[in-house]
Amino acid sequence: MAEAMTAEPEIDFRADLGVDWAEVARLVTTSRALDELEETRLVPEKKILYQFSARGHDMAQVILGMHLRDGDAACGYYRSRPMLLALGVPLADARAARMRCRCAAGWGRNIRRRLAGRRP
Repeated sequence: MAEAMTAEPEIDFRADLGVDWAEVARLVTTSRALDELEETRLVPEKKILYQFSARGHDMAQVILGMHLRDGDAACGYYRSRPMLLALGVPLADARAARMRCRCAAGWGRNIRRRLAGRRP
């Protein structure tokens, strides 16, 4: 009876998933460098009021951004910088968005302004 049982097929975890790991590493480290800049310089200098890091979610966001195609839908929010970088948003725009610059999409609106406008 034991001879009739077949062994489970081995799974190759090294399968090609179509991920450019060098590009993933570049985008994740770029996003983390921007987080570091915001945390150590821009918040203390009050050039930005808040810093919301995407650490812990950045690699998944980058891979998602690299796999989105025309016709796919995604929505960016204040912790979506890694995904937006992967979608091709220029680095200067990604940085400016947090600094409330008129050159940024949405004029760099910040969370405090959003929360202040809410009514109970």
